[in-house]
Amino acid sequence: MISSHFLPSLPPFSTADYKNHLHTLNESIDHQITLLGLQAVENIDQFIQLRTQTMDDMLAQVFAQVLSDELALFAIGGYGRGELFPYSDVDMLILGKDIQKHQAAIERFVATLWDIGITPAISVHSTDTLADGMNEPSFATAVLDTRFIVGNTSLADTPTNTLSKLWTIQQFYHAKIHEAKARHLSHYGTEYHLEPNIKNGVGGLRDLHIIHWLNRFYALCHKPRPNLNITHHALTLDNARRFFWVVRHHLHALSARPNEVIHFDKQPKIAMRLGILKDNPSPNAHAEALMRQYYHHAMTTASLSELMCDDFAEKYLGLPCKTLVLDDDFYQLTVKDDVQIAIQDGDLFIKKPSAMLRIFLAMGQFGIKKIQANTLTHLSLAVHLIDDDYRANPTHKALFLANLQENNYLFHRLRLMKRFGVLGAYLPAFRDIMGLSQYDLFHCYTVDAHTLYLVRILHRFGDLDNDEYQQKFGLVSQIYQHIHRKDILNICAIFHDIAKGRDGDHSQLGAVDVYEFCMSHGMSQDDSEFASWLVRHHLTMSLTAQKKDIYDPDVIGHFARLVGSITRLNHLYVLTVADMNATNSQLWNTWRASLLKQLYLSTHKALMGEMGDPQTIIHRRKVNTQAITQTPKTVLDELWQGFGDEYFLTQKSTDIAWQTTEILRHAHTLSTAPIISLKPHSDLALDAILLFICVPDQDDLFATIVCVLDKLGLSVLDANILTAHIAGFECALDSYIVIDRFAKRDDKGALMSDFLSDRCRQDELKLALCQAFDGHDCQVSTSLENHTLRHFTVPTKIDISPAKSHAHIGHHVLNLVAKDRPALLAKVGQVFRQHDIKVHKARITTMGERAEDVFYISDEHGKTLSDDRLDELKMGLVAVLG
Repeated sequence: MISSHFLPSLPPFSTADYKNHLHTLNESIDHQITLLGLQAVENIDQFIQLRTQTMDDMLAQVFAQVLSDELALFAIGGYGRGELFPYSDVDMLILGKDIQKHQAAIERFVATLWDIGITPAISVHSTDTLADGMNEPSFATAVLDTRFIVGNTSLADTPTNTLSKLWTIQQFYHAKIHEAKARHLSHYGTEYHLEPNIKNGVGGLRDLHIIHWLNRFYALCHKPRPNLNITHHALTLDNARRFFWVVRHHLHALSARPNEVIHFDKQPKIAMRLGILKDNPSPNAHAEALMRQYYHHAMTTASLSELMCDDFAEKYLGLPCKTLVLDDDFYQLTVKDDVQIAIQDGDLFIKKPSAMLRIFLAMGQFGIKKIQANTLTHLSLAVHLIDDDYRANPTHKALFLANLQENNYLFHRLRLMKRFGVLGAYLPAFRDIMGLSQYDLFHCYTVDAHTLYLVRILHRFGDLDNDEYQQKFGLVSQIYQHIHRKDILNICAIFHDIAKGRDGDHSQLGAVDVYEFCMSHGMSQDDSEFASWLVRHHLTMSLTAQKKDIYDPDVIGHFARLVGSITRLNHLYVLTVADMNATNSQLWNTWRASLLKQLYLSTHKALMGEMGDPQTIIHRRKVNTQAITQTPKTVLDELWQGFGDEYFLTQKSTDIAWQTTEILRHAHTLSTAPIISLKPHSDLALDAILLFICVPDQDDLFATIVCVLDKLGLSVLDANILTAHIAGFECALDSYIVIDRFAKRDDKGALMSDFLSDRCRQDELKLALCQAFDGHDCQVSTSLENHTLRHFTVPTKIDISPAKSHAHIGHHVLNLVAKDRPALLAKVGQVFRQHDIKVHKARITTMGERAEDVFYISDEHGKTLSDDRLDELKMGLVAVLG
């Protein structure tokens, strides 16, 4: 037991002494909880009770000093439940027969509480107005947790008596369920949010409260009945509550205010206070370990809250229900419009352990996505039977594989299998990734949640009735619908990240795991090797699209040789798009979609024998000669003679036509004014702008241009920097794909940039670039770092190697990984300027808080850099980026 010996007794009433006592109380409790670390979870109830009892004693004394015994003071809401944290509001009800005559005293009472440092949340009612107040669901719920503190004892039962007469159990249930659904939606609809709200988020304290409220309301009018679900799950829910209470205490203490959100900056601090992995050298390991515990409890709470609410409705609401026998073991239960599967015999899973897998297969076969509450509890009681012998049983192997081959409601079935222990028990490697998170902004979910969400995305590819999905996924959806072996995709979805958290490359390790799984579950050698190949390369397509020049035939040729066949390409494309969407839907945008689509189409052509280096150049020149019909072929040939092969290898045909037209239109003024043109970017990247710049070549053009773009709020996604001879001048032919950071969205969600619609904004951009070309210095932006980004540590990594592609012979490839920050690219450009580095191409990728950029570079003469200059460049970048 925790003793209050470390606290002095409550002093005689005075505002100053009470304020000091309250401050001492909170500091002493915080000191004790911090000393205990994780052990505080075992003792948190006693600390919370101590704070609550002290508050009761204080309020009773203040009441005696200020208010009349004609009134009654009640603790309600969180205070009524005894859940007081350092900066919690103190929920109270003042009740009396004639409130009006006590108005002045009540105001003094409230003022005194504020003076003490108590934040009161007071409801004041007469016995005549109390019922009117309880028409509001949140107040009715707060009154459900009423505790009489002091005052008129004849009113002690009035609040709960009024509540039981005013509300029916059906009304209260539906109000709470509606409130919970709205709350979940407002908190992202998932328990795996990166910065979860411990009180109101999915799987948080409110999901525990709803179980408490429903059963407490029922107990107002009825004698409680024995309930298997409550009995079996009580300890699990209690463990979650106590863990949440400790974390919530630390949130309040660290924030010095009522804070319920576990922000990134608080995660490592709470972990250190709890003593989680305090000696681990990894800067993020302790925060990830804390959140793994949080997500485990949140998943459990969300699952059991849903189960308990369903159980309550079935047992206590008296709703009409229908049953339909499915086979000897299962029946279908329909309660109102809610269809569930249930077992005929409560001991079924003990007598026939195979039923733990058969029930999920039956759900898919009969089109049922929920399991009845009692059945779920019986299932969780039997999960311990899934051991090595169970997993080695051929019948069980066939049933598990059949589950992955049945697409109907697969996501919902797998989620239930995960939540109630079946999936982790059958696949121990999956159990190891449950609750595993990464302390970054890119991976939006825990590994297990991401895995199941990927399965859900695959299902959406095939949802022909949903216009939103079909429009969003377009080509990939069409390809998915023609894939016959969707079960291989499902299996690869389960295994693609199953080795995360282990030492080594998770793609390579996962490839071994999936091969062994497929072979041991009776799949063919070819299918097993194909699944292994997909898992091994599940990141390859996205990395190629985002980090390499996908308009370079060498890149396409290498990727095509790796893929080897249209079948493999189709499966890899579908898996890649699903994986990227399931990682973080906010980071999936039209730019990334266009890159992947272009890579897919180019690789498809290569695999069909339609692509090669010389043929590409000849083809693109021919296409554009036909497209630019108003210009004689001799004029085009003369202009293009000075462009070189690299231009035709790295530019799309449509861009060649546009740029050529712009050059021919303005070539006569090129010596005095650069050519600067903008248009919407083609393909799927409707939110992007294509900026073309043709200017007599000069030093440090890349650094100059990116600095101007940054100052105007334009973020660079891709840059292609070439040199050509035009009208006797050596000219830069630079194209930039940019995003307007300040663009507004239209009613369809597309970004509408002023740079595409407003001539004044276009002139502003052109003027700023012309001034910079004429020698006006462009200062790198010094805007403040994003509040969220500052909580992350991303070590700067620089790798430089010789370029291998035909389009970049004699160049180096510089791969840069660094923490994202304002004006990052402009700062890099400044370093390039200082070291006389010429940039030929840049590919800019942001992964949450990480920038992963690729630059093709050379010396100022377009030649290979010496080792000494490469070392100096690395040191210069590290000095600027940290």
